[in-house]
Order: sequence, then structure tokens, then C-alpha cells
Amino acid sequence: MTGLRDFWKGMINGGTFLERERKHKKRSISKKPYCEKPMTVCIAAIAEANTDHPKIVIAADREVSIPSWISYTSGVGKIRALTQYCWVMTSTNNALLSEDLITKTIDHINELLKDSPETKLTIKQIVELLAENCKDWLNNIRERCVLSPHGLTYDSYMVRSRELSREHIEILTNDLKNFEMDVYDFSAEFLVFGIDVKPHIFTLTQSGLFASADFEGFAIAGAGKATAFPEFTKYPFNPSNHWLYVLHRVYTSKKVAERVGGVGPDTDLIVMHLGDESKIMYWPADDDTKKLLDKGMKDVRDNENKIYDDLLKNFNKILISSETTKEEIKKEEPTT
Repeated sequence: MTGLRDFWKGMINGGTFLERERKHKKRSISKKPYCEKPMTVCIAAIAEANTDHPKIVIAADREVSIPSWISYTSGVGKIRALTQYCWVMTSTNNALLSEDLITKTIDHINELLKDSPETKLTIKQIVELLAENCKDWLNNIRERCVLSPHGLTYDSYMVRSRELSREHIEILTNDLKNFEMDVYDFSAEFLVFGIDVKPHIFTLTQSGLFASADFEGFAIAGAGKATAFPEFTKYPFNPSNHWLYVLHRVYTSKKVAERVGGVGPDTDLIVMHLGDESKIMYWPADDDTKKLLDKGMKDVRDNENKIYDDLLKNFNKILISSETTKEEIKKEEPTT
């Protein structure tokens, strides 16, 4: 390799980066070998949005995942109340950590409202509190894994940045930037929903990024989204739809999601609605309701099969008729 320029040394060493970048990669923190993705499924959909009594229909299974790739069916639902009018569902690969973040958010809300219990936070304000807790946790882990080995904290890193060498700064900057993708093994999708003046649904990630789903009127989280989303969007959806129509669609989408590994057969199905005098009410679906919905799914499936059978019979008649016509034309053709 003697005499080759640094660029070509980098190419021959197995990458398009320079030799100094190759050395930098060796000194970087190791990449995680595997990160289990969130399993389960959580669905929330708005109904009767433009009425005086808007509703949110929610469904979730009861599969729980904790560290070390352990999962089981919990006897407790994964739907948690942040306030009386705002709830959260979580699809995560670490239920213990997710629960801790939710508990901290509840404590934060109670602390804010301690001196003024009549004050009512908006759904977005509650989402922002949970997002801040997610960001704080990520920053704490990032500081512990990236900066602490160098004897630094975030504060001291900013103060001493001028004292550090350029190479040292590049290494730390690169590791801080790539930490979440390469090392951070906590993954979660939160669905925060509730009714303040209007119904709202927000999606939130483990890194604190959140977005409103009010325009679409629904949101789905977890591994079961791969099959639940196509089922839910099979027909046009509007958040102004009647709640019974939305109830059937949410339940059907959850049951279809059970085809995905990690989505459990148990189903919590609840309707949150704004009652008289702006009181938030809840209606949990019982076993009889779920059996009725199961029967409705079977009836729809049987009806679809009948339609397909009739279609095939009619198509077959057309084919037979077409072949008969061809034979008759062939017989009438003059021979040479």
C-alpha cells in the first residue's frame, strides 16, 4: 500500500471514507447488535366529531414486552389514565420504562395542578409533558454512555468544548448524533387521546417527537399496524362517522392485527365520550358486545364470499358463451 494516497487507502480498507475516518469509527461506541421492536397493537379513532357529544373509540391487546426479549399476556390493560379526560396507550419493547415515563408525567401533572385543581390542561399540553420526560430520559442515557466515559456532563461539555482537541470534539459530536440510532435500545409508540373541548389524538415516539392525528381522525401503533392499517382504511373514514360504525371498524382492525406475531387475542375495547355538562364518560365493551361484533365480522366475510362466488359463476358463463361463439364462427368459415 506504500505510496497510495489516503483516499485510496480508505477505499481499499473497505469503505468510501478516509483513513482518519476509519480510525474514528474504531474509537466510536459499539453499535447495538439487536433491538426488539414494539409488538402489540393500539388503535384510537374519533367518532361524531362535530356533534355536542364527540367520542373516541379505542382498542388494544394485552401483550406486554419487558427487557431481555420477554413477553407475556398481562392481566392488566395497557390503557392508562393521565387525567380523567386524557388517556394513553403504549406499544413498546420495554413496558417497565414506558410505565415509569407515564408515572412521571402523571406526577408532573398533579404537581402543576396542586395549587389550582380547577385548572384543566389541554391534551396537547399533556402530550408536551410526556414528550419532555421522553427527551430527558434519552439525554440522561446519552450523557451516561457518551460523555461520562470522557469525564464530562452536558454542562461541562459545553464549558470545556474550547479546551478539547478538534478530533475529540468530532468523536463526541458524531457519537451524540448517532447514539439513538446505533445504541439506544428503547423503542416505544405512545397514543395520547382525550376530549377537552374537542376530541384529540396524538402520536408520540420514545425520543419525544409527537404529531396530531386529528385531521385523519385515527391512529394505530405497534407491530399490528402492518395489517390493522389496511383493514381500517379499506373504506373511506371520517371522524364524523357514527360511533357504532367506528366501533365495528376499530374492533375489526384489531382482530385482523392478531395475524401479526406479538399481538395478543385479548381485546380491551372502550368508548370515551363527552356527556352532559361536559363530563367525560366511559363505556367498556363487554363480552356480549364483542360476540356480536365477531358475528358481524363473520357475516361480512360470508357475504363477501357469496359475492365472489356469484361473480365467478357469472364470469364462467361469459367465458362459456364466448367459447361457444368462437366455435360457431369457426364452423361457418369457408374451407379452401
